[in-house]
Parts: sequence; structure tokens; C-alpha cells
Amino acid sequence: MEGYKLKDMLMYDYDSLDANITVNEAIDLLRRNHSRYFIVMDNGLPVGTLARMEVMKALANKQYDTAIGTLIKDNFVALDGDKPTADVLQKLSSNEEKIYSVMEEGHFAGVINFQRLVEYILLHKTEEKDFAKAKSLVELI
Repeated sequence: MEGYKLKDMLMYDYDSLDANITVNEAIDLLRRNHSRYFIVMDNGLPVGTLARMEVMKALANKQYDTAIGTLIKDNFVALDGDKPTADVLQKLSSNEEKIYSVMEEGHFAGVINFQRLVEYILLHKTEEKDFAKAKSLVELI
């Protein structure tokens, strides 16, 4: 992890939901998409992460008119793109699929999760001594 910053490993292909749409309006996206986590956006900025199952629970409870933004359970955490990856490894590894928003200079830059971190290291560590360390990360998933 040494020498890498979050901004080096960002994912730009993520799924998002607008905070103001209703559960009923989100159904179409869930039918076409199998993401387990979504970034919830409000006026172009991330305001939280939402697990797919939270939307499904609201649907099962017939909360059709509930705004997606009100379903967010976690306190919003945006990570700083300049932060060394090693500093957030524990947070990311606590739930390897959950995505986190990454900000750079006050602007939304992309998302990161533990799986992306492992993938990035494996794809970019070709030296044998470093590859063995990266391979051990895969075993954590």
C-alpha cells in the first residue's frame, strides 16, 4: 500500500441514485442493475451510500413514496483522494463491497472499495516480491 493514494485507485463506473427520487422511482434501476451499493447524490454531490437491500426492505414495507435519501443508514463518509491508501485500509476491508465517495479539493472524484484496492494492486504490482504481498490481499476477500 505504500506510496499509493486513494485518487490513484478510483473507480469511475459506479451506480448512483438521486436522494430525492422515491423508492417506486428507483425500482426500474434495480430491475436493470445488480449493484449491491449505490452512491446517493443530491445536486451532483454525494450524500451517502445505500445498500441495495435497504431499498428492497422499503419496497417490501410498501414505502413506495419514501425518498431514497431518507433510507441512508450510515453517517456519510467522504474520503480524501490525497489520503494514503494504507490509512484507510482497515475501513475499506471492514466491508469489501461497500463503496465510498472520494473527494478531491471539494469535488466528487469517484468511488473506492476494498475490492478495487486489491484489484489495482494486483494489476500494478508486477515485481515478484511485491506480487506475493498483493496476492495475500486477495485471500482476504
